[in-house]
Amino acid sequence: MEKAGLPTPLHYRIEQPEDVEKAGAHVGFPAVIKPVAGAASIGVIRVNDLEHLKAAYARVMSDMSKARIVAGALVEGVEGGEAGNAGGWIKTVLMLEEYLDGDEVDCDLIFDGGQPVRGRGKGGRWRLSRRRLGHHRLRLRL
Repeated sequence: MEKAGLPTPLHYRIEQPEDVEKAGAHVGFPAVIKPVAGAASIGVIRVNDLEHLKAAYARVMSDMSKARIVAGALVEGVEGGEAGNAGGWIKTVLMLEEYLDGDEVDCDLIFDGGQPVRGRGKGGRWRLSRRRLGHHRLRLRL
């Protein structure tokens, strides 16, 4: 998005506990912590200060360790339930992003060879021309 000249929120990749404070100092607050790989908003938390960020980091790591892959979909685990199985599929790396206030628009795209071939956004579908292979989700804030 930056290369295209679009406004891009500040962000910082959190790969280990020592990165949490660095991320907070780089991005500032309010911010949103979330898994780099995930679905269904599992582990997405708005944080308003460093202490909240530290607590949210611990919670997201715990939630992701309980998450399960069921019929190809990531689902939340339950306290005291079966151990999560998503860890074998998803490396738990988190991202801290600057919080942007405004309307949110979802757009689902299917890519083939790096080109979008099908998509669906709020309000309907549109058809593109090639067969579908990979699926990527893009969330934009306007």
